[in-house]
Amino acid sequence: MTENHPLIYYLDENNVIINTSEILAKQYIGKNYFDSTYDEMLKKILSKIFDAVRKKGSPFKTTYRCDNEVELRLYELKITPMVNNILKLKHELINTTKRETKLNFSSTSDIIYTMCAWCNKIKYQDNFIELEDAVNKMHLLEYNFLPKFSHGICPDCYTGLIKEIEEYEKK
Repeated sequence: MTENHPLIYYLDENNVIINTSEILAKQYIGKNYFDSTYDEMLKKILSKIFDAVRKKGSPFKTTYRCDNEVELRLYELKITPMVNNILKLKHELINTTKRETKLNFSSTSDIIYTMCAWCNKIKYQDNFIELEDAVNKMHLLEYNFLPKFSHGICPDCYTGLIKEIEEYEKK
């Protein structure tokens, strides 16, 4: 995603990417939207949202975090139904906050941790905790690498998102 321009994906009825707004993302055309590192729960939730939008025929909005090395970034995801069960997914940056300490993402290990795709909390010993707490508890700054992260969803965000979906379906 570029900082000043939204990233837009168009998905066919099988959630295959048929077009995108960003030239670097053109490599994803023809691939299923869920082919990236989403965990199974996240796939189910997004599939439920996509199905609801197609069925209801009206847009659905939610927010999520997608931080980088220097900023905490809040994005809005707007899912809009189009003709022939095509969905338009628009990811737009709506807020940034500078980190107090820059993180180094250049080196990673083979360790994979789950990060909530909505709030960016990290799963640590069966709980989801803030990244700053995870850095301390997991001693991440004591090493010359960061672990790899796979996107999932924490229980709090899951509950909130299910409520959003239920409210959306009632409208």
